[in-house]
Amino acid sequence: MSCQICGAKSGYYPLCKDCFKLRDKGEVTKCGHCGIWKKDAKPLCYECWLKEQDKKKKSSTYKKSKSEAEEDDFRKKFPSQCYLFHQLQF
Repeated sequence: MSCQICGAKSGYYPLCKDCFKLRDKGEVTKCGHCGIWKKDAKPLCYECWLKEQDKKKKSSTYKKSKSEAEEDDFRKKFPSQCYLFHQLQF
């Protein structure tokens, strides 16, 4: 296995010796959501932070646009009559 921070060989461990020493100093921390190691003291990695920001943008009063609603509603895209007609042909 290689180190998740620097890419050096680390045996069975996710961090090498040098990065483990950085972890003890607090310069390397683990993400609170996904559990990967990262090289800063923030609680979330960049990807998880972006996901949290996206969730905050869509508040409870968020209304989907017409195209978003059509994409989510598969019943409108594929009406049940099409399924019945398609099944009768087989």
